[in-house]
Amino acid sequence: MRSRDSNRDQDEQAGMEQLVSTLVHGFRNPLSSIKMGLTTLQARAAATEADRRILDVSLREVAHLERMLKDLEEAFRSSEPRLIRTGLNAPVRQALGRAAPMFREKGVILEADLADSLPNADLDTGKVESLFLKLFLNALEASGPGCRVAVRTRPDPSGKILIAEVEDDGRGMPPGILERATEPFFSTGNGKPGLGLTAAERIAKLHGGTIEIVSEPGCGTTVTLWIPVRG
Repeated sequence: MRSRDSNRDQDEQAGMEQLVSTLVHGFRNPLSSIKMGLTTLQARAAATEADRRILDVSLREVAHLERMLKDLEEAFRSSEPRLIRTGLNAPVRQALGRAAPMFREKGVILEADLADSLPNADLDTGKVESLFLKLFLNALEASGPGCRVAVRTRPDPSGKILIAEVEDDGRGMPPGILERATEPFFSTGNGKPGLGLTAAERIAKLHGGTIEIVSEPGCGTTVTLWIPVRG
């Protein structure tokens, strides 16, 4: 009986991966063409200021759709990490650089306190960068102008685990939402598909790590990531 259930789960997983692959491929190519066209129009000197504002908004929406497709892939498609022995702070800094313009635009303060001399770990730096970008954008979504989002890295006392925290002082989550925060497609009615934290948790698990979320309405949210130092 367990064998039949296991085979059925594997078939369902394979079917989901195929569906996601088809959807991502089907949407990504047209989006690339739309993005190229908008960028070309944006570069034309004849465009009016009103035209440029419309193009800026359109390009931001294209970027949002591209992030959604990436979330969909990372939440549902099997992809073995390409591990290299490296430090955690480098992909965190890359994610900070990508997130910073969006934080400035919204008036949210983004801070970093990255510990020196962290032990190296086996990381897929692209996936880890993506993980932190998702955490930053999730915190940004919950924060208003003047709020703060901070990322910290440190080793645990044994030196065998890397710890990172992303903390915001935004609106926080009540228990009913918190317990479903990493559930695929769970939405709070904000128009987002609810895949960012799902994908972040999966990336953590691919590295043998875990994510814990602590939140309180009106007091903000802290996401803690643990990644083992292997080898």
